[in-house]
Order: sequence, then structure tokens, then C-alpha cells
Amino acid sequence: MENGFDGTVEQWLQSLVGAIGKSAYELYVDNTSDDPVLTLEQWLASLHGINGQDGTDGVTPHINNSTKHWMIGDVDTGIMAEGQDGSNGTNGQDGVTPHID
Repeated sequence: MENGFDGTVEQWLQSLVGAIGKSAYELYVDNTSDDPVLTLEQWLASLHGINGQDGTDGVTPHINNSTKHWMIGDVDTGIMAEGQDGSNGTNGQDGVTPHID
């Protein structure tokens, strides 16, 4: 291989794989001063904090009926929300009516 690795591509890729580390719970168990140590279920439940206050409602975008622009509140974004009609295509040939013999 280039740049100094002596082996196959597969061997080089395998050399990049490190050892599997500890889970967050295992790190907690190894480093906690909690007495008694929480069970996994207790520890998972402890990760959920208190709920915060509800925020204020946001502004719902809408389309201005006359300009067809997206509006955010009273602000005209200048972005068209509706495409313009395309030109009509050409008529195709009449099809063949099938019949059963």
C-alpha cells in the first residue's frame, strides 16, 4: 500500500478498528459516588430533566392572494409560492381502437 502500510487494503482497514469502549452507563457505574449505584433503568430515568415552560406560538407562513408570494406574518418574502402555467403541448396522434376477431 502507499505511504508505508505493508499489507492488503483489507488488513489496513481492519487496523483502523479500535477496541469497543464502555457504554455511558458503564462509565457512570465506574465513576459515580451514588450509594447505592442506580440500576440501568433508574439511571435511564434520571437522564430526563424537568419540562420547561411552553414557548409562544410562532407565525404560520401564508400565501398572499394578490402577489402569490410567501408571507411570514406581514413580511413579504418575495418568493413565489405558486408556479406559472406552462404552455400547452402539441396534440398527439389518435390512437387505434382495438377490436376482437
